[in-house]
Amino acid sequence: MSKVFKIIARTFGIFLEWVLIALILFLFAIRTSPFQTFLAQKATSFLSKELNTTVRINGLSLVFFDRVALDGVFILDQHKDTLASIQTLYLTLEELNLKNNFVKLKHAQIDGGIIHINRDSIHGDYNYEFIADYFSGNERTTKSKPFDVYLSSLELSNVNFKYDDFRYGYSDFGMDYDHIDLKKVNLQIAQFNNLNGEFNFTINKLNTIEKCGFKLSSLEMDVNISPKGLKIKNLQIQTPHSKINIPKFHLLLDEMVDFETFEDSVVFDSEIAKSSVSLKDVSYFATALKGMDQQVTLKGKITEMVKNLHITDLEFRTGKSTKLNGDFILPDFREFESAFFREKIDYAYVSINDLKKIKLPISASSNKIEFDKYIERLSYLQTYDLRLDGYYNQFVIKADSLSSSLGSVNL
Repeated sequence: MSKVFKIIARTFGIFLEWVLIALILFLFAIRTSPFQTFLAQKATSFLSKELNTTVRINGLSLVFFDRVALDGVFILDQHKDTLASIQTLYLTLEELNLKNNFVKLKHAQIDGGIIHINRDSIHGDYNYEFIADYFSGNERTTKSKPFDVYLSSLELSNVNFKYDDFRYGYSDFGMDYDHIDLKKVNLQIAQFNNLNGEFNFTINKLNTIEKCGFKLSSLEMDVNISPKGLKIKNLQIQTPHSKINIPKFHLLLDEMVDFETFEDSVVFDSEIAKSSVSLKDVSYFATALKGMDQQVTLKGKITEMVKNLHITDLEFRTGKSTKLNGDFILPDFREFESAFFREKIDYAYVSINDLKKIKLPISASSNKIEFDKYIERLSYLQTYDLRLDGYYNQFVIKADSLSSSLGSVNL
């Protein structure tokens, strides 16, 4: 009987040795580039058949056991146009749960390449919808439960991003929101969190150049999106010409459908700290200002709905000496003829020389503000505690004093 046990023990020992040898060979093989590339090709071949398009990965490397690098990632949409062409995609795994079909990625990083999102000219369908449908389980050829993918942080380095809505034509100047073309996008997003219907993330870095000429040197902010609206904190924007600091920018609503009636339903609750803004930058978004390059400094608070917008504690500066402090209530301009104005200017100093140096939009009849000799003799206008109440064609002005180089008057 002991002889039988020895034979069994020896056989089991030899079996374990071969298992160990096979495991070692597998571990060596999986670390080799040809084997890793073989796995990538098998995976992309499967996805190409499942998605009915071209999916290609030129190479796969396991940097660590929890980090993989995919080289030459290429995906066509179902119209055979490029959806993504990525030089290198790094994925850092946090958790893989095959039982419950979900994967948590600690970090995703895209180095180089182009991503092109578009909507077709007929129905406005997005060119990536077939991928979203597949992973949501709507259009799978297999019966397995779709994988849920969770991401904690994202980084883009030197990536070009394009968005085209082919239902609409192209603009000649400024930001064309139907045809966006961002070059050299560098982006760092962290702290993705989706809890109790609220979505949170932090943008630590964003810089890029848009085809219209607008250059974003830096953008940082904390974002919260919920059914009650959009809340942005610590927004910092910097361009070659502007430096904007917005501690709080909230768009508050009762339900998401309120965005469809923005002017009547969405409430502003925002604060702008002292910021320097170039009208050249603003003109890319408000194209009527094309040609202007005036530098202004401002701070203040913005509250209430667009139809009754309150701008309070406003401090405005431009030129060498022009300044304005006050509170403004903007009426519903859709009903301009019946709109009632209630404006308060605590202090204003307007330099005629500053105004003369302002470059006007190219659509204006002249490129500078022109004054006759009598206005120029005033040199400046200064007022304290000025009130304006009334309609556009009938209003009352009151002021403690209104003065210029020629004298002063009480109103």
